[in-house]
Amino acid sequence: MDPKDRSLEELQAEIDNDPEIQRHRAEKGERWRRRMEQIQNAQQPVLKRLADVGISVEEVSDLFNKYERTPDAAVPVIFESLQTCEEDRILEMLVRALGGARVPIDGRPLIELYKKTWSEGLRFAILNTIAIVKPHSIAEWLAEARQNPHLYKTLKKLGYRWGSK
Repeated sequence: MDPKDRSLEELQAEIDNDPEIQRHRAEKGERWRRRMEQIQNAQQPVLKRLADVGISVEEVSDLFNKYERTPDAAVPVIFESLQTCEEDRILEMLVRALGGARVPIDGRPLIELYKKTWSEGLRFAILNTIAIVKPHSIAEWLAEARQNPHLYKTLKKLGYRWGSK
C-alpha cells in the first residue's frame, strides 16, 4: 500500500510496531537513564557538603530554583565543588547558583573554569554569572575580554556594565 493512502494513525501504528524502531527507542531510553543516574551520582558529594552546612536540597539546581538568593553558607561549598566536580551539568548548576550570591565573590575560579572547559553551556553560565554578580579579582581578564569581540558582545548582551575608560 502506498504510504500516501494510509492514515496518520496507520502510519504511527506501523512505526510503533517496527522492532528496529522499538530497539532504537529502548537503547536511547537506556542511554538517557544511565546519563541521569551519572548526573545524580555526581552531585551527591556536593549535596552532602551542603547538608553539612545546614542546606538541605534534593538537587544542586534547587540552590537557584528553591531559593530567591543563594544562601551565604552555600558559597564556600560551591567554590570547593567547582574545584572537585568534573561533571559539566553539575558545574553549570553550581555556577548558576553563584549568580544568586549576596556575598562578594572572587571571580578567579570562574575564569579558570571558563578557560578549561569546552562546554558552551557552562561557558555561557560563567559569563552570565559574571554579568550578574560582578565578581572581584578579574579586572585583568575583563580587560582582555573587552578586546575580544565575542566575549565583549556576550557580556554586554547579558547586562555587564563596563566601567568607563
